[in-house]
Amino acid sequence: MPVYKDCVARGEKAISLKKYSSAMKEFTKALVPLKGEDARKIYVYERLGWLNIKLNDIDSAQGYYLTATYQAEKLELFGKEALNSYRGAAYCFEKRGDNASAAENYEKALKISRDEAVRREIQKKLKLLKPVRKINVGK
Repeated sequence: MPVYKDCVARGEKAISLKKYSSAMKEFTKALVPLKGEDARKIYVYERLGWLNIKLNDIDSAQGYYLTATYQAEKLELFGKEALNSYRGAAYCFEKRGDNASAAENYEKALKISRDEAVRREIQKKLKLLKPVRKINVGK
């Protein structure tokens, strides 16, 4: 049985060397010993989402990010990994042209973010996705 912390350490090392396929294998192995509602799954799924973006597989990335957000909501844990997962899911929706779902995920990220720079970045994204509609008042 793989040891979680060893797999994660090897995965992070592979990331630092930009060996994303190797990192994917290690993070996938890191899931094996995690049972039930283990909070560490949120981190692993977020990393797998990020790695899939690096490998230009938006569909797979989106699936991992959504799994991470589901786990975070289920466990009511809204830390850095959940924030990154909502942002990642939003990015994937945005890339696929689903602006409504992208905005929904950015809004969830905004609610849990405590970092002002991150909040400003998310707010900029939301403005681009949800432009202010001009109301026609007639002539």
